[in-house]
Parts: sequence; C-alpha cells; structure tokens
Amino acid sequence: MSAEQAPHLVALRCLKCSAALDGAPGDRVFLCPACPTAIDLTHKGPVAYPVKFGGSGNGDYQLSWSLEGRVTVKRFAATEPASTPFGTVKPDDTTTLAVRFVVPATASSIGECYRAALASVGERETSTARVSGRGARAGFWGRSEAERVAHQVFLTLVSQAKGEVHFIEFQIAVTACEILARS
Repeated sequence: MSAEQAPHLVALRCLKCSAALDGAPGDRVFLCPACPTAIDLTHKGPVAYPVKFGGSGNGDYQLSWSLEGRVTVKRFAATEPASTPFGTVKPDDTTTLAVRFVVPATASSIGECYRAALASVGERETSTARVSGRGARAGFWGRSEAERVAHQVFLTLVSQAKGEVHFIEFQIAVTACEILARS
C-alpha cells in the first residue's frame, strides 16, 4: 500500500466558516463554535444546515431537527377520517398536508427519540438530551434518522383514527430543514 492509499485522519471543519469542529466517536451532527451552522456527516459526505439558537444563550443546549414540508397521502382505506394536528385525512381521498416535525438530534435510543418526536407534534417542543456549550458535541441523529422518525410519527397519528385503518400510502417531502438549539 502506497502512502497515497493509506488511510489518514482529516480534521473536520465547518463548511461555512472553516472553523475546526470537535466531537466524539460515533457523532453524526456537529455544531460550529464560530457560526450558526450544524454539520451532518452523511454517507455521501458532510452537509451544512442552519442553526436557530433560542433561550438565554447561556449553559446547555437542547438540539432538535426542524423538518418542514408536506405529506402527500396517495391512498387511505379506513372506516372513518383520521384527524391529525396537520389536518384531516379522508378515506379514498388524496390529500396534501403542510407539516412541521421537531425531532431530537440527541437521544439515548430510537424509542426515546420517537416518543419525544410524537410529543412534539402537538406541543411543537421536545425534551431531548442536554448538550453543554455551543461548540460541544452535538449528537448522533442525522437528518435521515429524523426523517424516518417523522414518517413513523405521521403513521402513528393516522393509525390512531376512530374506526379501522386498513391501509395508508403516503410520502413526506421535506422542503426546509434546520437545527434548533434551545437553552
């Protein structure tokens, strides 16, 4: 193996301002210590997302993904309409609903992440693991995991409809994505 082919470490830098990012093994999402940017390490490479900071700005931050877009229900077979926080889905109708999901960026398990995301649909807030300092370890849930949780949350909301739900086919299209950091 030549020196050119040998594996080597590369310092992770912010895609917006080139500041050095710090994290722990297994992390997927990193907050830039210099600008309001989060970097998600995907299998295709790093992707930058804007960060919206809220709260006092002192102390620990709770990190969440904010996914905005639409759900297109292609087919819905049920005995009753399904009422969701985004609108009603009627049997045998195609429907498009505007949606916003807030999904934790850090969680100890997907179960915790899912429960917090389901709670956030009604409250628009989540209870997540706490992250110390703006440049601290940001978490390990990337956008793709957040989208999978949003899919499960919507499926759960529809399946809780009165009557019997026999079948649903839907697609979620995310049109805007950012990281929420609240202290």
